[in-house]
Amino acid sequence: MKIDKVIFTCSVEYSDFWNIVSEVYSKCLGIEPVCVLFGDINETDMNEDFGEVVQTQYDPSLPRIVQLVLTKWYHTKSEPDTTWMVGDIDQLPLQREHFIDLIADVPDNNYVHLAQNAVTILSDPNPDKWRLGYLRGGRGDLTAHYHAAKGRTFEEFLQLHLSLAEHVHRLTQMKLDELGIEGGDLQAHEDARRFWAFEESYTTNLIRDRLNQNRFTGFNRPHDRKICRSKNSSFSKELMSNKHYVDYHCPRPYKKHVDIIGKVLEAAWGDWR
Repeated sequence: MKIDKVIFTCSVEYSDFWNIVSEVYSKCLGIEPVCVLFGDINETDMNEDFGEVVQTQYDPSLPRIVQLVLTKWYHTKSEPDTTWMVGDIDQLPLQREHFIDLIADVPDNNYVHLAQNAVTILSDPNPDKWRLGYLRGGRGDLTAHYHAAKGRTFEEFLQLHLSLAEHVHRLTQMKLDELGIEGGDLQAHEDARRFWAFEESYTTNLIRDRLNQNRFTGFNRPHDRKICRSKNSSFSKELMSNKHYVDYHCPRPYKKHVDIIGKVLEAAWGDWR
């Protein structure tokens, strides 16, 4: 398997990461970035020097946050024979090996996740425990980023033959059931805090239903191999030179932290610009 394109979604508020993330993926990995922007590109600083920006608008009858997080998978249907990776717009790759070499021998029709233990490691060291569902002390889900597959495989595994609106309704209802809240007007449940990262549970459940096909390939990305804003973006130069770090979860907003983000990228990629 070889990743051809990486897909992001963002609002105008988070769009300031696009220019740097698209440049890194394009120059350092040779992967073409695509971003579905909810809003008007003229209200942003986004350019298309290193990738494509697709503008869209929210459906006013549905919760915004759920539309935004599910749309990235839906966009892969536009190119069923392209191998896509689902990205996270404020998370930057720091090496080629994990995104290119690691998956080179994976069959093209498989469904891949490049950090299958990123959530479950908080509850259990066994990276396969996500397959079982809920774990003691935490939920056993796959992250919403680092899914990789051909567009047609995404459609198969995630039931993308259903409309986006249908998936938004299903995900929203699943969360409301968990909270013990009766349904009604979906827009009344717009509170983004309720739905933060909940697409992880929803999509992981859909993937679990396909595991008996033996077409899922999971790779691990231990927490110590991520540079994170929660730890003040600290890292070891020695470990960086040894390709220990896989990625960088950046502090926000980008414009406020451009200096430290630049230092991390320089340490990882050298004189990459």
